[in-house]
Amino acid sequence: MEYFKQRLKDQTERHDGGNRWIGTGGRSPVGHGGYHPSGMRVGGSPGGRSAIKVAMDRRYIDYSEEAMLTPQRLGEALDRLRTMVPHGPRDELNIDKTIRETVRQGGEIELVFDRRLVDKLKLIILMDNGGWSMTPYVHLTKNLFTYAKSQFKDVRFMYFHNCVYDVVYEDAMRYQKPVKTMDMFRRFDAETRVIIIGDASMSPFELTHPRGALDYSTPQSASGLMWLRRIKENFPHTVWINPIPEDEWNFTYGAYTVTIVRDHLPMYEMSVRGLEGAVAELMAKYPKPLPPMPRAHSR
Repeated sequence: MEYFKQRLKDQTERHDGGNRWIGTGGRSPVGHGGYHPSGMRVGGSPGGRSAIKVAMDRRYIDYSEEAMLTPQRLGEALDRLRTMVPHGPRDELNIDKTIRETVRQGGEIELVFDRRLVDKLKLIILMDNGGWSMTPYVHLTKNLFTYAKSQFKDVRFMYFHNCVYDVVYEDAMRYQKPVKTMDMFRRFDAETRVIIIGDASMSPFELTHPRGALDYSTPQSASGLMWLRRIKENFPHTVWINPIPEDEWNFTYGAYTVTIVRDHLPMYEMSVRGLEGAVAELMAKYPKPLPPMPRAHSR
């Protein structure tokens, strides 16, 4: 960061190639389209995907656009999340019980009322909407967003880029409505279900280093992995849904970080089969416990 700031101060013209100034190509640690193994990308699109910081505007995807649900069985899988329980006053007439009680009373009408069934499920969906690597899965993720928003009464959508850190955002631009992650722990009880949606493909620094967030303006007091573990500790019913097909997890770009995340959180692919597995985990009486923290990732 200090190197970048100094170059901004000294540089007066455009540069292409070279190994010092902010420009394109070359081997400079700042710029884009170059060959430095761990530099800062300044503008442009990712090339070798080796940047460990990104300057300039934030990328984001607004998942709330209207979209047809595909595949068609998406809703069937998510419907199993509902937790229908009796609640409130007894103000709903039960016809079958009324008939039985009336017959039992010898024809004297006996009205029987029940409490209404309501869905007591509390759901938080954390969505990675910031990276180039999520672009191929935008439409599939929009489908999930659209269905969940229309079908679940108590659902909160929040956004992050690559990994969760000190704050998440209620606005898709990740700028105007930050929510402290610790406040989220206080505002929701332990029975809240949490679904994290993202490809889990990122620089290892973003998971293991306490200052590894890709967006340098992101508040970060602990590593991304530590924040994921805190989420699981506070909300035992937490799963990660990955839009990358499961049979590609060991070979995709970012396979290393995908492996780290799935070692700590139950991960399922974004398919009907995967969603059914995720729902079963979310509704399990005894969710999978959090594994011990590896020494190598303890920072």
